[in-house]
Amino acid sequence: PMIKHACTAVAAVVIHPFASAQETAPYVDAGIQYLTTDVFGSTVDLTAINGRIGYDFSRNFGVEIEAATGLETWSEGFAEIGLDYGVAGYGRLKAPLSSSAELYGKIGYSLQQFDSENTLLLLDDEQALVFGTGVTFLLLGNTGLRLDYSRYTSDVEELSTGEDLLDLNVDSFSISLYRRF
Repeated sequence: PMIKHACTAVAAVVIHPFASAQETAPYVDAGIQYLTTDVFGSTVDLTAINGRIGYDFSRNFGVEIEAATGLETWSEGFAEIGLDYGVAGYGRLKAPLSSSAELYGKIGYSLQQFDSENTLLLLDDEQALVFGTGVTFLLLGNTGLRLDYSRYTSDVEELSTGEDLLDLNVDSFSISLYRRF
């Protein structure tokens, strides 16, 4: 009997977050994103607009897709780099802080299309592992703010040889208007 009760308790703890219907919900957000990286000693700063669509399967787990497009082109001398678009998919683990705030961590995969001119780097299609963290605050009913940090990690190839030239780490900070349904 004791083992039966222990198994039932463990099953309830494991299954409950996934079975609670009131904790499942789709959401969207849209905002501004600041991206920064260092390329051969030069800091490259870009600004983009982004949007996300996600679904929370439980109080502690969800998935989302993200899309962004650049608003400006960075230039130094004759070199120019701009973000045409970026798309990503994530799994998110969440921890409620209160009834109106949650902390989350995420990991996923992204594809960015850059426009680069007069550089020695091949920055066309960059695929990256992405991880990050953030917090959402509900301020008016189901509407609130989302603050997000992400790190995109990828290898960049030299234009003439196609060989891996450097590890590119892009840090991204965003603030978004968040809506849960």
